[in-house]
Amino acid sequence: ATRGSNSKTRGHRRVGFIGRRLRLARHFRGLTQRELGDIVTASPALISQIETGERRPTADLHAALSDALGFELEFFEHPVEDEFREEECSFRRLGSTPAQLRQQVLAYGTLVGSVCHHRGLAWREIRAILLGVADGVRGRRGRATWF
Repeated sequence: ATRGSNSKTRGHRRVGFIGRRLRLARHFRGLTQRELGDIVTASPALISQIETGERRPTADLHAALSDALGFELEFFEHPVEDEFREEECSFRRLGSTPAQLRQQVLAYGTLVGSVCHHRGLAWREIRAILLGVADGVRGRRGRATWF
């Protein structure tokens, strides 16, 4: 925390680094633990330990993860709210959709849902946004075209 700050940021309680947020951001960017580790010079095992909460990153690694994934430092300090799960979604061709792409879509849905929830949008509006996102996932070779 910076000097003069309190434990509240934009109405949310800060609780330190949240590993689930790292996993969410990594999935959002479509990266494996190995790929992210290569970018930030950390082992896939360390990335896994951070994601599961077994370890916390150093300040330098926290900054490197933030830069590599394109999220503000504070993003990793708030709990994941209402994470989308695969069983709650419908993929037209589940068996042929690569797991990494499914994870990316679920992460996108979680983040969009969080933004919509905080803006007070009704479920109907959120559903329309998410259906538009799902229709945009028509990439080749397992790549999403909307990134």
